[in-house]
Amino acid sequence: MNRSRRWGHLSAVVLGLVGLLLANGCGRPAYGRLDRRDADAPPYTDTQLLRMLLPRAAVPVRLSRQAEYLLPNETAATYFGDAESALRAMAELERVQGAAVDYRLPSQPASNEPVLAVSSTVSWYRQEAGARAVMQQGMVEPLMPLLRLHAGEIRLQTVAEESRAFRGYREGEDADHVAYLIVFRRANLIGSVVVVVPARNDDGGRLALKLARRQAALLGRP
Repeated sequence: MNRSRRWGHLSAVVLGLVGLLLANGCGRPAYGRLDRRDADAPPYTDTQLLRMLLPRAAVPVRLSRQAEYLLPNETAATYFGDAESALRAMAELERVQGAAVDYRLPSQPASNEPVLAVSSTVSWYRQEAGARAVMQQGMVEPLMPLLRLHAGEIRLQTVAEESRAFRGYREGEDADHVAYLIVFRRANLIGSVVVVVPARNDDGGRLALKLARRQAALLGRP
């Protein structure tokens, strides 16, 4: 199997993580109740969300777009063992809709290939409080096993209003591939970028940071 294709639909799982964030696997949000007095943030259409993803021109030239799709709560919940609890948690966060795009190498990567895959996601929350809750310390880490990722938080420059960055490897590929995940927030929108690179060409997260900034500039645009 083409090893770069093993990362297919990675963005769907990342988007589910960013939209879900279950507490201890029991469906109770770890951040407590949202303040329902907050005003609803501006709404977005499906077309607008798709435009907030990384465009083809932003990613390395040899990568091709494999999939671009919407990811509503009902679909995101299917990536978790308890879909019912997942839906309840997303409802508590008031996640409305999401979208994702995957870019991958079309063929077996060459030995000097600088990047193997890029995924870009966006999630829209009805209130900014729901998006802020996603960024809280300890909200992403417990769900890394769902990605089969072993990752630790790293320090990178802040993207958008706030961001968190992780570096790690995927089970079964620790000697070959390194993955960078950057999750960032602008108002009531959460974006994320995943970049997978060969370990021998590890860039320390520079490409992931560049792409995260590129996508962050698109968040909230009409």
